[in-house]
Amino acid sequence: MAKKETADLIKKGRDQGFLTQDDILEVFPNAEENLTELDDLYDKLLAESIDVFESVEAEEMDSDEKAKEKLEREIEILSKLGGAESTDPVSVKSSSGRFNSQKIYRPRAISS
Repeated sequence: MAKKETADLIKKGRDQGFLTQDDILEVFPNAEENLTELDDLYDKLLAESIDVFESVEAEEMDSDEKAKEKLEREIEILSKLGGAESTDPVSVKSSSGRFNSQKIYRPRAISS
């Protein structure tokens, strides 16, 4: 394996702050035949604090995005439910170091 390709890979990791398994497999397509070089690369990445993440397929990203949107809709619905205001006083220390009494808002349990 050319040292320039490995150096380029490390530079990409420095610039992004991470690499993916796919990034590494592009440079080492036959990983099983380059175990020594891969070990050296991982040692260098570790020394440079460059994380290596699993590659994520587009479908997985779409699925995660849909789950996030569903959760956001549920939170919005819960926040719009009547009776969500609580009158429980809470003491909060302000930036000036003084304590202020404030109300907190927490959704009440929904009874069926």
